[in-house]
Amino acid sequence: MFESIRAILERSISKLRLEPHLSEGKLIASWEQMIDPDLAGSVFPERLERGVLHLRVISPAHMNEVKLRQKSLIQKINKAMGENLVSDLRLRIDAPPPG
Repeated sequence: MFESIRAILERSISKLRLEPHLSEGKLIASWEQMIDPDLAGSVFPERLERGVLHLRVISPAHMNEVKLRQKSLIQKINKAMGENLVSDLRLRIDAPPPG
């Protein structure tokens, strides 16, 4: 007779096709726990689009480091997320985000 709130939310999320946005939000919110501590203050997630994670890095040296570790970073992220969300990384050099 009564439907659980969880069932209502899951149906609504599916109907509105919000799953990718929820996964992106979870990835960005969990970033510092997923990424290696030596990169956490230098590499910042911006968005996830169709399996491509767009990252902001603060220097060419950090960009090279991410490129060298790309495969292992993708595996680590996907393992932490519990699904294969990320298939590729796109990098751009820019200042760290404010705050």
